[in-house]
Amino acid sequence: MTVHVFESEFCTRSYVIATGKGNQHIHWLASTACLLFGQDHYPNGRYVPSLLSNSNGGTPHPRMRINEEFSDGDECTVTLKDRSKPQSEDERRWND
Repeated sequence: MTVHVFESEFCTRSYVIATGKGNQHIHWLASTACLLFGQDHYPNGRYVPSLLSNSNGGTPHPRMRINEEFSDGDECTVTLKDRSKPQSEDERRWND
């Protein structure tokens, strides 16, 4: 899968993440993308996913299995948590 990590309009990175059969939870995919972003971005650090959305703009539940929502070669976008901004309703639901 290709995961686009969105920090801001000026900083977006893309990563290809091998998910195998896709039995992991969607939250694992978002967390893995954040880990890669934290290793690749300056300053290095720990980044937390705030929301994962599919290419249709939908926000699957983080406990769904990857193979239930995505197919091989699909793309999604992970938005990083920004504590300086209030959470949207979608972000609040995704984190609950």
